[in-house]
This record gives sequence, structure tokens and C-alpha cells, in this order.
Amino acid sequence: MPFFQHPDSFRQYFELHGRANPAPAIVLCHGAGGNALSWWQQLAALSRDQPALVFDHRHFGRSPDVAGGPGRAAFATDLARLLDHLALGPVVLVAHSMAGRTAVGMLRLRPDLVLGVLFSGTHAGALDDVSRALQHYHRAGPLGHLP
Repeated sequence: MPFFQHPDSFRQYFELHGRANPAPAIVLCHGAGGNALSWWQQLAALSRDQPALVFDHRHFGRSPDVAGGPGRAAFATDLARLLDHLALGPVVLVAHSMAGRTAVGMLRLRPDLVLGVLFSGTHAGALDDVSRALQHYHRAGPLGHLP
């Protein structure tokens, strides 16, 4: 089973499917209550012509958090480190539910690793007018104006 060892001793489970080619990798980020297995029905089709990465977020599935660990606050950092380790990027993120926060975190932390994002059933952490305004600011900032 493939695991990536993070600097804080966190071991993250991941699977890389498909074959390497010039097409960008697609990264499938699961929602709360899920894990890498959430995408088993989509992997065959999505990895036919491009690499497809699934992983367990910190504290989910086969990726238990370290004692006193940062939990969800580290989701974007964890993914950025995993993508750097695998030399993947820029990638297309598919962020379902809870993983919307992971995708927004990646856009803020490492926009160089993100080619595109598909948000699925998520508020992406925008719980009120203030957080929605901040997300719009960051979206329009480092990535340029988005319609």
C-alpha cells in the first residue's frame, strides 16, 4: 500500500492510477465520511487517458492524524506536499463536499499546482458573507479576474 510520510510523522495513504502522459493528472478529493475508496467507480474511466490520484485526507480512512495533529487545517498543505512528492502539477482537482475546503486552500497556498477545480456539493468553507467575500478576493487575486 502506498503511503507518503509527511514531516510531522503523518502517513498519508494514496493511489496513483493511469499512465503518465502530457495530460494533467486529475486529483479526486473525497468528502467527509469518505476516503480514497469513494471514487472506485470513476477511476477506470478517469485514468484511461491521464493519471488519476485518490488519497485519504488526514484523519480519514487509512490516514489517521498524529496525536494532537492539525486535522482539517492541514488538508491543503498535505495535498501540496503529496503532489510535490509525486511530481504532479498542475492538476485538476475534483473536490467533493468537505474537500471544497481543500481545493480553496490549494488555490490560496499553491495556485501553481492547480490547473482547474470542479466543486461538487460543497460550500467550500464559505459559511457567511464575510468568508464568501474573502474567497472572492482570493479567487480574483493571485489567479486573475474570474467571471
